[in-house]
Amino acid sequence: MDFVNKSFPVIWKVLLVLVVAFILVRIVPFVVVAGTVLFAFVKIKKYFKSKKNTSSKMENMNNMVDDKEDPFNFSNKKVIDVEYDEVKK
Repeated sequence: MDFVNKSFPVIWKVLLVLVVAFILVRIVPFVVVAGTVLFAFVKIKKYFKSKKNTSSKMENMNNMVDDKEDPFNFSNKKVIDVEYDEVKK
């Protein structure tokens, strides 16, 4: 009976490892499939969102007023005056 009592914890460890391995073999494929589906869903959603933003940006660019007609007209803009001192060597 002394042999049975000494090997009993080893049997529990082996049994625990087998149960964990069985659970992982059963669950990991579902987790991988769910992760792949979620990844594809996020990528497709981002693709359609960026496509929508690109088309709205193009519309905004077409509606912008061109300021190149008078590049030196600063009447409606903020101008910063800077004074420089010469440095002698």
